[in-house]
Amino acid sequence: MNIKGLLLAAALTIPLLAMASEAFDVQEVIVKQERLRRAVDSGAAGFSEVPSAKKQEVLQRQDELLALIRGRSYAELSEAERTQANEQITWLDRTATQVADERLVCERTKVAGTNRVTRVCMTARRKREALEAAQKSMTGPKISPQYDLTTPGGRPPGG
Repeated sequence: MNIKGLLLAAALTIPLLAMASEAFDVQEVIVKQERLRRAVDSGAAGFSEVPSAKKQEVLQRQDELLALIRGRSYAELSEAERTQANEQITWLDRTATQVADERLVCERTKVAGTNRVTRVCMTARRKREALEAAQKSMTGPKISPQYDLTTPGGRPPGG
């Protein structure tokens, strides 16, 4: 590739990097943050097990974010304010996801072949991963290739 091509490729990627911090709808962000604040205050969505210092940090970052964007549209924010708001939103979303994934979920399950019920507890993340693995195993091949009658190599002898 020649130098002109490299310069053109570099020039085309710079606007893409600048657009990486996507525009957000201020009203949606406010509604989402109010919902998160209610969860923190009530101890829902795993926040009952979070240390109070972490809760205070979440509330402080929310206050900073809401003070920055409340009553304004995305277009009214300066580039520095947009960057700051995007960083706060990203941190708050990541923290809320981590807290939700770390909460303990318990369920009562029957042991196969018995009437005995046991209580099984795991984190929400582990439960989701187990469910995804079970679904993935169920979508695999239903029949072994040697018994598959739909393929030419799987036909029974004399058939």
